[in-house]
Amino acid sequence: MFACGYFSDLGEPGNLAAQNQDFLDYCQQQGFEVHATFFDRDGDRSGFLRLVEYLRPQTTTVGPREFAVTVVPRVASLGPNNEVAAASYYALRESGARVIVLDLDYFEGDQWPASVAAGESIGSRVRAAMRKRALKGEVLGRPPYGYAPGRYRRLQPVAEEAAVVRYMFKLYLRENLGVRLIARRLNQEGYRTRQGKLWTMVSVRDILRNRVYLGNYNRLGVRVPGSHPRLVSEEDFKRVQDRMAQRRSSPMARTAGDFLLAGLLACGECGNHMIGVTRRQSWRRKGDGSAHTVIYRYYQCQSRTNQGICRYHTRRAEQLEASLREALLGTSNGPDLVRRQRAGDELGVQQSTSSDLDRLDKKLKAIDSRIARALQNDSRRKQDAALLKRLSVDRIEIEMRRIDIERQAARLLTAEERRNARQQSLNALLERWEATPLAEAHEILKDSIERIDVHDDRLEVSLY
Repeated sequence: MFACGYFSDLGEPGNLAAQNQDFLDYCQQQGFEVHATFFDRDGDRSGFLRLVEYLRPQTTTVGPREFAVTVVPRVASLGPNNEVAAASYYALRESGARVIVLDLDYFEGDQWPASVAAGESIGSRVRAAMRKRALKGEVLGRPPYGYAPGRYRRLQPVAEEAAVVRYMFKLYLRENLGVRLIARRLNQEGYRTRQGKLWTMVSVRDILRNRVYLGNYNRLGVRVPGSHPRLVSEEDFKRVQDRMAQRRSSPMARTAGDFLLAGLLACGECGNHMIGVTRRQSWRRKGDGSAHTVIYRYYQCQSRTNQGICRYHTRRAEQLEASLREALLGTSNGPDLVRRQRAGDELGVQQSTSSDLDRLDKKLKAIDSRIARALQNDSRRKQDAALLKRLSVDRIEIEMRRIDIERQAARLLTAEERRNARQQSLNALLERWEATPLAEAHEILKDSIERIDVHDDRLEVSLY
């Protein structure tokens, strides 16, 4: 039997990966053949709607629809509330597939569970199920670096990664290296993260602080001591935490500040982002002993700052920002301007379609009210079951229509009109450069500039 999976980002780190793993495990246990997966993020429903279309008899490629099964690991993925979740469930069933919700005790019935329909919070139900798994020491979400899910979903060391974790603790304790120098050493020696990326200060610090390497599993307020093999001793772990606490309490040489070009700059040599750094320099005059302090602001290559690689590429913030303005005004021959068009830019729904969207939103609200009333019926008569199925299909059709209208509205403005609108905003900013609030200026630049490559002798500015 072919199986499709559906997952939605529920805000828990690594939860999409966990849902996918639960789906794969279930398919393996049942002997299902994985055919396709669909997922959504940030409250979007387009992935779910694609799944519904995929399962309909005229579009499915997996043969007769009675041979397809849809597996949903988390009931909360079906919708933000009980009405939407129930409607999504019935809509999938009406599309022709068996639907199995794993954290509803493998529910696949024709009647939405009374405990959920009565108003039980979907989110609380999910957390309760996850907490139950955590009490057993089962890994939830993406396993930490150094481990992988083993038998009964408990953490088991991965030899190569575990050696790197121990090496980090050794460098910190025995060689007295800080997190930046540890990242540099790892990168220079060819070690990479699980995703094949360079190590950074943050990724090294997270490992040195993670108590999972003591063999204890901590998740959702549940602590299971000795649930898996430890990678470091308690003595070494405590010494690392004490030393890190001492370093945090010492004065910092740099502090973060507000930077106009944050998120736009890239190092011309290595291609990594450039970040804003602030340095404070204090001294006393020899003559009168008076104290003086000066604050300097720079943009610096992140590879140098966080990963310990790349040469020392840095530019004074005020000078770099002034050079950018000159380039955009055309008063400097230094920077090169490369114009590009942003793909899929969204300028919002046009006024001509707003009334249609409002009308559809009202229909969705009315349907949800009718679904809620049907779910609250204790007797759950056959008439109510038929009504729920019909309302669920209607709701999906309205959601699909709404997405179509939004997509059509986004195409109303031509590429030339979008460029003209951006250029007008950018011109206004250039005229009022000093008077424009930092946050407003930053947003205008982000909307107008795709990327600024900073070389030692020039800027390359890519405009949308």
